[in-house]
Amino acid sequence: AGSAVRSSIVVMSDAPGIVLLASGMLFLAKYFNEPKRYRLVLSFVFFSLGISVRYANAIIVLAVIICLIYIYRKIPAKKVLLSDTIIAALAGLVFFIPEFYYTSSYGISYFNYEGTVGTWASAWNPVNFFCLFFITFDGTNHYRLYNGLFFLSPVFHPMYLLMFGLTSLWGMLQAVKKHATVMIFCFSWIAAYYIYFSGCPYQSIRYTTSYFPPLIIFSVFGLSTLRFNYRFRITYVLISIILLAGWSYHDLGKLNEQKQKELEVVSWVNTNITASPLIYSFAVTGALNHYTGKNVHEFFNYNESKLTQEIDSARGDVYFILPAEVINTQWSTRPLKGIFDFVMTEYRPVELGKVDIYTIYRIDK
Repeated sequence: AGSAVRSSIVVMSDAPGIVLLASGMLFLAKYFNEPKRYRLVLSFVFFSLGISVRYANAIIVLAVIICLIYIYRKIPAKKVLLSDTIIAALAGLVFFIPEFYYTSSYGISYFNYEGTVGTWASAWNPVNFFCLFFITFDGTNHYRLYNGLFFLSPVFHPMYLLMFGLTSLWGMLQAVKKHATVMIFCFSWIAAYYIYFSGCPYQSIRYTTSYFPPLIIFSVFGLSTLRFNYRFRITYVLISIILLAGWSYHDLGKLNEQKQKELEVVSWVNTNITASPLIYSFAVTGALNHYTGKNVHEFFNYNESKLTQEIDSARGDVYFILPAEVINTQWSTRPLKGIFDFVMTEYRPVELGKVDIYTIYRIDK
């Protein structure tokens, strides 16, 4: 699936995070089938590592609690389960110690922000299920689908299940009717993340990889219960995989196109800025720092006083590489727009040109 492919080639924690979560749930299911302590210990260790690489993965704890309650009701050795859970939890905590030390020292980035408007993670609200428009720390965003619908989209989204969504829905129906264990393990996993993401004032399809594995399980379960002949099912699977692969190729093309646009900005800087002046940029700072070798400052991190101090004390020209139209729209209600207007008004930089969405300005000194 395109989401899994993309997550595997970018510098993010989505791919290892989902592997760790899936491994944790796998050993939890194995423990249900045959309660051996090491399986529950491995399960909790995987969960601990999964939370360490991506804090939002902590939501899996809700699903784990539901599954453990279900296991408690089903197995006769209830005292053994309690002791195994305590030992497994301690093992998970031991593996989480380095991350706990880090968060106690630096906090969690989701909740570290300036001003009165929170990040998407800190502004959860059930009302957001029915909203299309949000103002957050990341600016103003207008969406086409209501949050509650958007986070259901992986069932048929071409980056996720696509045609396999049909067998996934069938699998859900069959699990409800015939297989309580599959239903409990998978529905609790999906529900925990779905409720959380749908209440956050931000939409990103990549976040739904957190509950992609149970959707796949439902799809495979549904496919196995279809009363069609073997040839039809194989044909269906092959066609679905070909469509997924085709969309993945298309999506990677868009990712590469975005990369090429960033490199165009890099090329402009390397060609037109030969000295080492003061440069500020927004949204493309990482690429500029990596490919140009120049010390490019992130415009987002500045306020008016700090910016004024640096500009006034600069010995050479000062450059700005900014997506002006994006700042004027998405960030119109945020401090970033005010700082941009301040620079335009106070210093009246000269516009040198445009590369894709980025406008290059210079303050002559």
